[in-house]
Amino acid sequence: MLSIIIPKFSEPGFLDKCLESIRENSDSIEIIVCNEESNDDTGFITAEYNALFISSPAS
Repeated sequence: MLSIIIPKFSEPGFLDKCLESIRENSDSIEIIVCNEESNDDTGFITAEYNALFISSPAS
């Protein structure tokens, strides 16, 4: 199994395009999105692409 880890910190528009591109190539890739205190819809976008969402605690 291939896993891809994507660090995320408030980059609007990037995550949706990134996840879409990965899913177009394979449904069997594990995607892990590491949220670094983003204040956008990262969790909802991640769920749309069946990816694992991990949120780091606030510093």
